[in-house]
Amino acid sequence: MTNSQKYDWGKFIRIKSDWLSTYFSSDEFTSDKKLVSRCYGIKFSGTQHRYGELINHISSQIDKFVYSKEEKKAFEKDGKIPYREAMEYFGDVEPNSDGKYGELILFMLVESILQAPMIAHKIKSAYGTDQVKGSDGLFIGEYNEFSAIFIGESKIMGKRSSGIDDALESVDRFHGKAGSDRYLKQDLIIAKNTISKDLSGDELDYIYDSLDTSTNTFKQNTLVHPILIMFDDSQISKIETTGKNNAEVEELFSDRIKKILPELNDLVKKKIGNDYPELKTIYLDFFFIPVKDVNKFRYDMFESIHKTPYRKKEGKTKK
Repeated sequence: MTNSQKYDWGKFIRIKSDWLSTYFSSDEFTSDKKLVSRCYGIKFSGTQHRYGELINHISSQIDKFVYSKEEKKAFEKDGKIPYREAMEYFGDVEPNSDGKYGELILFMLVESILQAPMIAHKIKSAYGTDQVKGSDGLFIGEYNEFSAIFIGESKIMGKRSSGIDDALESVDRFHGKAGSDRYLKQDLIIAKNTISKDLSGDELDYIYDSLDTSTNTFKQNTLVHPILIMFDDSQISKIETTGKNNAEVEELFSDRIKKILPELNDLVKKKIGNDYPELKTIYLDFFFIPVKDVNKFRYDMFESIHKTPYRKKEGKTKK
């Protein structure tokens, strides 16, 4: 038994796995040494690839993403609604430049699929500067039956190649770049300051040790990077046009997912081999989600969370 297996991390998971079968019709999986690639297809509505219901469900989870159970109880005790408080974290920001949607979706995927609870909230915002980007969530649990720390990364971008490039560049700063030890240590120190208030006692002590790079506890943990890549796929529109009914479009989309997963996995391997050799030494677990239009997805996320469409800010008029 590993040290981490002494603790029941499952009791801290807030996102159950049943939402996956509700909103995703197909998923494919491939594994090659320390690289895992998963691809998920959002269900069609009739012959249209609509994701409004999925977006509504994702946005309904923001209070779980932003606050621990104890923080939510404190809000409720004061007569406040946790969801409305969480909306402040998702501010009035241009949707195409807001990375929090990806963080939210990654949180839901890691908790429900990898069964690892998020233990540190708001890591990126804690840096207080755009010059240094923090990770997109810190999780703890088991991975391949070993104790593991999960440092997340998420990208919602039009081109899948660009999303993979940006994600690998972000992860590589912890491993292959000059000063990587400093970046990792800094991220873990900040994570310590945002640890979930649901934790206490021995569990909290274990996590503090796990986030200290000088301890044996940290060294005994496997480091895993779960990575979300959501991207545009032009073939979805063709499937909508070609398919005669729901069953047919779902079959066509399932075939599409089976086709592109090896392509995506090979693309990641090629980029790692060419530019990020140090990333061969750690576990990378990719979640790929193709959509028809990532920009529309982002704007629909904003509207679902804020209950109003995003309105562009008017600049000052020059005299």
